[in-house]
Amino acid sequence: MFFGCSDYSEPTSYSSPNDDFILDVTTEFQYGNDPDPIWKHVSLRKTEDAYSKKGNVLIISMNNDPEISWASSDTVKINISGNVGQSFDLEEIK
Repeated sequence: MFFGCSDYSEPTSYSSPNDDFILDVTTEFQYGNDPDPIWKHVSLRKTEDAYSKKGNVLIISMNNDPEISWASSDTVKINISGNVGQSFDLEEIK
């Protein structure tokens, strides 16, 4: 039986216009997870909260970072394009 290890990159962070929220994008490399070895974790947090690797908005297998743009202080757009793998997990955040 083989168990793969994961490594995480430092997050790329996007602050909301009013600086109340931050959207973090972290890359996870899962060396033993073929055919989807690269995952992106998109996490939403309040500015004062500590960073978390686990994606509470979106976890998707893809090579490129998703494009993040804040439409307003409580609305964010996540554009997914490029080489996307077979799996994703999207959470509804209100």
